[in-house]
Amino acid sequence: MFSVPVTRPCRKCKQSLPLTSFSKDRTRKDGLGAICKTCMREYHQSTGQSRKVALQVEKVCIYCKKTFIASGKAVKYCSHSCCNKARSTDLASRFWPKVQKSDDPDACWLWTGAQSTNRYGGYGCIGLGTIPNVIERAHRVSWTLHHGKIPDDLQVLHKCDTPLCVNPDHLFLGTNADNVADKVSKNRQSKDTTPHGEDCPWTKLTLEQVRQIRAEYVPYSKYANARVLGERYGVEHSQILRIVHGIRWKDDLK
Repeated sequence: MFSVPVTRPCRKCKQSLPLTSFSKDRTRKDGLGAICKTCMREYHQSTGQSRKVALQVEKVCIYCKKTFIASGKAVKYCSHSCCNKARSTDLASRFWPKVQKSDDPDACWLWTGAQSTNRYGGYGCIGLGTIPNVIERAHRVSWTLHHGKIPDDLQVLHKCDTPLCVNPDHLFLGTNADNVADKVSKNRQSKDTTPHGEDCPWTKLTLEQVRQIRAEYVPYSKYANARVLGERYGVEHSQILRIVHGIRWKDDLK
């Protein structure tokens, strides 16, 4: 009679152990791994410790010049404090190589680095080098390098209307209201191209019918309330109320 084995040897320690001492492995015929769980755990612990020791390198901090134990080859600073100080003092040297200046003093200085795109156009952006790193728009950094800190209630606006320009002579401070006024004065505000009224292709009413609805409507009336008028003109009673209260067909009220 065929008997099912209840133990098997481990390939590493050579001990005969119960089947429950082995992890499942679907790639093998018997469905169990060749190495027991204890040997596998010891292997992972030993390799993990060796990797940590291999990654520990003695280096010199670029900023404070102190010797420290780094956890990798790419580490340059001994602490977050030294990293923030070094990167903040190095901001100008990282910023200006990415600016395309012109011999004409009145021309724009275009930012050639990274850009953030949105519906207003692409603005230049650069990391301030802090931990965690803060991304700031390039024209704001240009203003800070020339004039100092920007007040919290003010924005940096462009005279030239070129989002990538970082020329400090083309920048000025203003509130959000100043920004909107500058946009309107230069006719750069968005235009509403949505059709309204009878020009709307899916409208069910004409301007004359809308005027009749407003003239016939009587609240709480049995014969001229919103539901009766809605059935009469083929629209929902909620649309009748929107028309009466000026939420829809506003142009007729002007």
